[in-house]
Amino acid sequence: MATAVLAFLAVAILEATVLEVVFAAGLIGIYIDSFGKKQLERWRNLRSIVRRRGRIRTRLAKQRRQKVFRTAPEEERKESTTFRSLSLFALGMPLVAKLGLLLTLSAIFLRMGSVTFGGGLVMVPLIESEVVNTHHWLTHQEFADAFALGQITPGPVLITATFVGYRVAGTLGALVATVSIFLPAFLITIAAASSLRRFRNNEQVQSFLRGVAPAVIGLLVAAALSIGRAGIHSWVGVSIMLLAIFTLVRFRPNPFWVIFGAGVIRFAVGLLLA
Repeated sequence: MATAVLAFLAVAILEATVLEVVFAAGLIGIYIDSFGKKQLERWRNLRSIVRRRGRIRTRLAKQRRQKVFRTAPEEERKESTTFRSLSLFALGMPLVAKLGLLLTLSAIFLRMGSVTFGGGLVMVPLIESEVVNTHHWLTHQEFADAFALGQITPGPVLITATFVGYRVAGTLGALVATVSIFLPAFLITIAAASSLRRFRNNEQVQSFLRGVAPAVIGLLVAAALSIGRAGIHSWVGVSIMLLAIFTLVRFRPNPFWVIFGAGVIRFAVGLLLA
């Protein structure tokens, strides 16, 4: 319960990312199951390795900067060469901009897909933070519409990535976003298939998952709050939300029919109030 509440507060109030919450919850699970000197010593070794790698990365970055400085092009060039370079640069700018946008899309959804649990509902706050708050690709209302579209189409909620990709970079963007968000799970499944029994019997892996499980509940509540802020603006919306919750809990229908029925109800109310 404490882990679930902390996960909700971290995302909803502190605006932490899902990656941070999942990683922290997994570490909590490992700590609870493996409390002792040996485990603490392993964590100290891990921190020393991270520091050592950080120093190595800093040293390599410094060496690269020095190399770039040493190999910088000469300032004096012929005017004709400069003109051709500028012309090629101007012609290639749209292609470079498009490629950069696709790479950004791919990086965002690859990162999300690598830590997705279940159907992807826990990733809703992270997706909203990236595409609405950080990059401003969608408004809050458009994001809520994208989420609803992902719910009524065949497949998990992560199909929302297809909508986001299409809005950002057209058909190619939709393809890149869709492949990127599903690719990590596909690769992880292939990599883990041959070692499934070893992972299943690994105490550290099971401890990590036991720590993540309650955090996912808090993340789901945070996702509901995120969508609620964007999609509920009146007493009609609150009434539809309560009716949908009752229907889902009491009768457990397919979510498609709940969303479709909610749309019909809102359309009818709109006609009556017009």
